Amino acid sequence: MPGISRNASTLLKLATGVGMFFLVLPYVVRLFSTPTVDVTQATAVAGEVTGSYMNRQYYVHYLNGDTKTYYDFNRFEPAAPPPPGLTQEEKNRRALGPYLRQGDYVTKTANAATLVVRRAGQTTQWTCATVD
Repeated sequence: MPGISRNASTLLKLATGVGMFFLVLPYVVRLFSTPTVDVTQATAVAGEVTGSYMNRQYYVHYLNGDTKTYYDFNRFEPAAPPPPGLTQEEKNRRALGPYLRQGDYVTKTANAATLVVRRAGQTTQWTCATVD
């Protein structure tokens, strides 16, 4: 009988350790990950796009050479209304994230629904698709 209780005790300690590992893991990962600024209607931002990162068709961008912070522009859509009958995939492609390229200049004042992108002398306007 003593062997059984010792095995149960060891198993309980192991289960507790594994549980604690999975409780702490998200916080440890967040410590070493790059912070992301979710650009919304309330956010003010201005800068040149100097890089980007894409994961599963989701884009985030660096501004002004700062590789320590990502900017997420995916809430913005073209100011022109979408044509009728778009599929969800086609609607997702209208987001600003996939459109931005290195060298684009992005400007948006705080509490404004419109964001302006300047590329090679041309400007386009984008609106925040969701309200904060």
